[in-house]
Amino acid sequence: MPRLDKISDELPYQRMETPRATAVDVSDPVKPLATDKEGTNSESGGSNAKESGLRDEMVHDGPASFKFVKLYRFATAFDKVLLTVGIITTGANGALFPLMAIVFGNALTGFASTPVDMDSVNSASLDYLYIAIFMFFTDYVSYVAFYYSAERQMKALRSEALKHMLYMDISWYDKHDALQLSSRLTGDTVRIKDGMGHKLGYAIRYMIQFIVGFIIGFARGWDITLVMACVMPIMAISLSWLIKTMTIMAEFAQKVGDTGIDANGGVSEQ
Repeated sequence: MPRLDKISDELPYQRMETPRATAVDVSDPVKPLATDKEGTNSESGGSNAKESGLRDEMVHDGPASFKFVKLYRFATAFDKVLLTVGIITTGANGALFPLMAIVFGNALTGFASTPVDMDSVNSASLDYLYIAIFMFFTDYVSYVAFYYSAERQMKALRSEALKHMLYMDISWYDKHDALQLSSRLTGDTVRIKDGMGHKLGYAIRYMIQFIVGFIIGFARGWDITLVMACVMPIMAISLSWLIKTMTIMAEFAQKVGDTGIDANGGVSEQ
């Protein structure tokens, strides 16, 4: 009487597939248990090529580049409201800062007159107070709006990443170190949160300051502003070199940090 385990080893195995949560199939195509290879290849050739192309397009081992707005693909209506409020308030905060130059000029004009024009000085002092209060309010609201918006997006990204990893085929975990997933998931989402949070607010604020400053400069004294604008090409070249150098250093530091995080994460998970 043949042994049961020997008979089971000789039988072909059929791999069972569970429904996927996403349309991306990250596993290798399953070869059907058919003896006719030509018929099998002709029937599954088109679908396998389509699935392989989809995997090559959607699954990447290295860093992928995409548009910044893609980070907000999981944003809800409340997240969009927070982002809109943050952009408006940080834009107002950036526009208020160059206005302080006008108030400062009015104060200097009052002090330069003989006798001192106290009405102009008092008016400039009140303008300083109003601008300071409004800048404090807009800065606080913009920071809170960007902070909670980035926090909610980070939670959504972590949830989607974890959901996607749960539906990965076991062969994917054979090629990637599963002990480092939690560390990479935490570290990468924190970087994304920083870029979507206060750093995004700073970028919008400084851009508005630059534009409003030039408008005020040409409106109050176009000749002096035009002379000072001649230095802009030199400043742009030096700033581009500085940004490029800082980018290279940041990429190197990120690689070193990722190596340390992966190693520590693997050890801690073990």
